Amino acid sequence: MSLKRRHLVWTAGLFAFSLFGGCTPDLGTPDYSDQVGLIPEPSSRFSPLNPPPVPPDPYEPGDERLSVGYFYESGRSETIPINKVFTNYFVFDTDQNEPPGTTRSFVEGTSNDRLEGLESYQITLIDCLPPPAFCFWGSGILWDEPIDLSDWTTMFVSFKSSDPSFATFELALASGEGEDPPGVTLDPRDYDYTNDGQWHSLKIRLQDLGPRFNSKLTRSPFTIAGPQPQPGDVLLVDNLYFTKDVTGGTGGTGGTGGTGGSAGAGGSAGAGGSGGSGAIGGEEVYAQNFNSLDANSATALGDDGWLFFASVFDASGEPPALITYGADPAPNATVSPSDTFISAVVSGEGGPAQDPQQLSVFSDYNCCQPNSGHFNGTDLVEINVFQEPYPNVPEERIPLEDIGKTLTFSFDAKRGNIEGATTALAYIQTLDPTAGFSRTNFVTIDMTNLPADSWNRYTISLDLTDPLLVGQTLQFGFQNTASNFEGSGNFYDNVLATLSTDSGGGGGTGGGGGAGGMGGN
Repeated sequence: MSLKRRHLVWTAGLFAFSLFGGCTPDLGTPDYSDQVGLIPEPSSRFSPLNPPPVPPDPYEPGDERLSVGYFYESGRSETIPINKVFTNYFVFDTDQNEPPGTTRSFVEGTSNDRLEGLESYQITLIDCLPPPAFCFWGSGILWDEPIDLSDWTTMFVSFKSSDPSFATFELALASGEGEDPPGVTLDPRDYDYTNDGQWHSLKIRLQDLGPRFNSKLTRSPFTIAGPQPQPGDVLLVDNLYFTKDVTGGTGGTGGTGGTGGSAGAGGSAGAGGSGGSGAIGGEEVYAQNFNSLDANSATALGDDGWLFFASVFDASGEPPALITYGADPAPNATVSPSDTFISAVVSGEGGPAQDPQQLSVFSDYNCCQPNSGHFNGTDLVEINVFQEPYPNVPEERIPLEDIGKTLTFSFDAKRGNIEGATTALAYIQTLDPTAGFSRTNFVTIDMTNLPADSWNRYTISLDLTDPLLVGQTLQFGFQNTASNFEGSGNFYDNVLATLSTDSGGGGGTGGGGGAGGMGGN
């Protein structure tokens, strides 16, 4: 991508390297590499021998949580995506005299050692180049124009290293207008980071950064850098997000939080205050980034539990369906693209958080000869590609112990070749097998008009509160409805499904909850 020269100037000024002693070297105007893809390690589907992590701060529907497009894969209420036009993630180059990307200051990768989601981001230091290159490492999220983060009060990020190069480094945020916005640098050690080989979760209140950071005019929400003395040293980065303070009421005087998230006895709330929530528990029931699936295997998706079901309707789209088929294992059309459709493991469509492989979902263009489906020009072909977190057998459908929990389904998505009158959506649904698999819940999010040039994160959820759901079938996945051979494809990645429940006592209205709860401040 074309790099704007002003980036080269103002980012160099963010870091004084004051932590490292001695004179401050001149960073000059180091170029960046293009936004690059991650280098995934082999990973496997979660299993009892490879359990998913439980984040220290699991997202719950209704939480105010912002992702700035990188270093975070779990649920959020808002996202500022990396669009490669106005919002970018760059790895800095060490020699401004060489073409961008040829002197990257470290090697990117991913690791299964993570705090949330599917992978953490791995920085591996490399040998320093001789002068005029400057021996340092660095990368950051940079915005061409200011973005207002004043509603977001606290930044969270986690680091892990046991290597001497990462005994300390600098973390910077920048704000302002023009070509040289000022920045403020932080020492992670001031927020309880140490390179002891353990994950350390930093909590940084933006209001404490002083007048040098104006959150209304944020230009870089996260940039890290340091000197580079030891090739091969590794730093892991994960769980970067921002939160808002809960406002609207003041907790009652004397209200002391109890264990398990109960509000303090006697604490009366100010008008309109939010109650402290109880301790939150949760489990990841499915997670997949498609990187470990064999793109050359016709059964790659089916082996991972993906199913498909097809329905053909007349031009009105109204039931009953004229034809149905499935549920069967979802095919991988990459193996035989000329005669297999519906779904595929593909590559080359991802951003840094989606490379190297993604899921493509599209119509069945074999449906349904000789004169139905796509072959008569008016029928509507509906394709569903989905997962069932409970095996679809009577004794293993939605169990009683999951009543009261919430299923949250999140994923990355980007527009494919969808066109014309084709529609698409993502969904969670429940089906009642005692009533001919009639639909009892259908929560959707529209996927018809996705951006074509950027990936974004989407989340939907379903509360499993009705006891009548016991024994019903639960599904989450992707749907498209197309006619007359019109394009229907979208791309999906980083699929994550979680079950969560509020297991603590309810907080007093507006008061501060106990451990695990959050009341009004």
